[in-house]
Amino acid sequence: DFTKISDNYYENGYIFNQISRNENRVGNEISFTINIIENPRAHIENIIIRGNEKTKDHVLTRELPFIEGEVFNKRKLTEGFKNLYSLQYFNNINYDIKPGSSDNLMDVIFDVEEGSTATILAGFAFSGSTDFPVTGQVQYTDRNFLGNGQTFSLESNLSPAQQTLTMSFSESWFTGRRWTVGGDLTLAH
Repeated sequence: DFTKISDNYYENGYIFNQISRNENRVGNEISFTINIIENPRAHIENIIIRGNEKTKDHVLTRELPFIEGEVFNKRKLTEGFKNLYSLQYFNNINYDIKPGSSDNLMDVIFDVEEGSTATILAGFAFSGSTDFPVTGQVQYTDRNFLGNGQTFSLESNLSPAQQTLTMSFSESWFTGRRWTVGGDLTLAH
């Protein structure tokens, strides 16, 4: 219950409050006194993202359900952390909250460690054909193409009977909204 009280304040921007509890025992009875010293709400002064060498800042900040200047909300911070983790661009993500430049201002800091978002697949098969007994497939996919959060794929299939080259592209934030658009272009012979 004490944690619920603290969380309720944190979810409404009161992170600078002083909340303490005292335990009182009399015989078989235990009671608690909760002392709360309320301070003004905290506002987000800066959102700082560190460690993203490939991924552009706007790709990350669009996943956060809060912006600079608004009242801090612990639930939104947790949701933003989950959104960044769900991108699967990073090996590690940590966040911290630091005091800002003046009272009741704070900085939200995300430290990220980028991982690989590109994959290369190659496969070959051998058959009993005397003309050209090898069939091959090569595919390259990047889920964070050029650090813009887009998916780009190039696939080639080569066999004696058919050769194809397919290029795919998709954007998961079309016109600044979480709308996914994409397309494929295939050349076949």
